[in-house]
Amino acid sequence: MSNTVNWDSLRAALLEKTKNISESSKLKPLFEKVIKGLGDRHSSVFFDEQVLGNESESNLFEKLTKITDKEAGLPAKAYSSRLLEGNYGYIKLPDVFYEQRKYVDTIKQQIQLLDRLNPKAWIIDLTENSAGGSVFPMIWHLANLIDTDYTYSNIDNKGKEERVQTKQNNLSKKEQEIAKLLDLQYEQNPAIAIRNNRIPIIVLTSGLTVSASEFLVAHFKGQKNVRIVGQTTAGNTSANYPYIIGKNFQVNLTVGVIKDRTGKIYKIKEGIKPDIPLAIDLAQQLNLTEIKTTNEWLLAVKKAKPLYLKKAIEVIKSEKF
Repeated sequence: MSNTVNWDSLRAALLEKTKNISESSKLKPLFEKVIKGLGDRHSSVFFDEQVLGNESESNLFEKLTKITDKEAGLPAKAYSSRLLEGNYGYIKLPDVFYEQRKYVDTIKQQIQLLDRLNPKAWIIDLTENSAGGSVFPMIWHLANLIDTDYTYSNIDNKGKEERVQTKQNNLSKKEQEIAKLLDLQYEQNPAIAIRNNRIPIIVLTSGLTVSASEFLVAHFKGQKNVRIVGQTTAGNTSANYPYIIGKNFQVNLTVGVIKDRTGKIYKIKEGIKPDIPLAIDLAQQLNLTEIKTTNEWLLAVKKAKPLYLKKAIEVIKSEKF
């Protein structure tokens, strides 16, 4: 979005506003204003005043990779998996910022257990994944459900296209360093070999499905044995990259948009449409006239879960994959 900003005037204005600032914490509202002005919805600013030391970049990033959900003030992840109607392997993927190794190990156990039961289809539930986080732990052990090594691409504002791989091997040196900090080195923890990997796959989405979970949808979008069922996703389909500034700031900037395997390039703020839409009056689920908050939206989606699952099973039984 850089071509939408007059950087010369913005730079002069910011230098004037910051000339008397001596504490880095006071820069946060200015950074946030600039980021909001980009209008991409997906860029953000993270500030941690507790980071110490001179090696600022490694110090801040290492802290971010080691923090727990509890330390970050986040609720425990709501994992869920089971066999529906004795035939269909259901797995709900929560969002994941922290504790990525634990996430990968938990999903691995759930998939292996379901795979041993020889399901006739997979149902991957992203309807409650309302924060996203990182797509890498989400796709890690699902990689063998995908029929190609590369799925979607990231395209920057100069038109350069970078294909995204499904398995987390062949990483760059920088990516390998990050993987080591996360205790997610692919050679030591490769994607599991799912035996039942060419059966029908349903990916459930809602308007809350956001950011990293949208990238997971993009991994599956367009595959012949996959149907996306639900509502159009939130629209944070742009690719972000983290930049460390000083000792305390991480700025996540939108650096590209995605192009799925069908050739569709998603615009800024454009969500992924389901292959099979499911109309649900979410306000009615809570006996409300309208949904006013994200929390209400999430509660309504949870209450409507039987409708999502019913539709998923209908599609499995009626569609020709």
